[in-house]
Amino acid sequence: MYEIDEFAKIVDIPVSTLKFYDLYGLLQPSEIDKTGNHYYSDENIKECEIITLLLTNGYSFEDIDLLLRILRNEKLVIKQLEAIKQKELLRKKLKRLTIMKEDFQNVQNRRILKK
Repeated sequence: MYEIDEFAKIVDIPVSTLKFYDLYGLLQPSEIDKTGNHYYSDENIKECEIITLLLTNGYSFEDIDLLLRILRNEKLVIKQLEAIKQKELLRKKLKRLTIMKEDFQNVQNRRILKK
């Protein structure tokens, strides 16, 4: 995490511009602590690069905001899909373990019956 001054140097954008982006909703800090210090992440660096590129190519703040919302939503959807996939894998493993447990119990029961 980077404090706003450090982040401004990394992305080569004035702190005042970053505050404007935050106010407009284009680029919000990843974290704001109890004292109001703004902290930015590596993900914010990527977003800032996108904003700079789009502004340089004449896109409006509204267009950039819409694009960033779509990108953020897409990332959220991907994370949700990955979580669903992980849950399905866990269900399959649990099913296999349950079958193995039942098989083991059946073997034990056969041994007991043979005695």
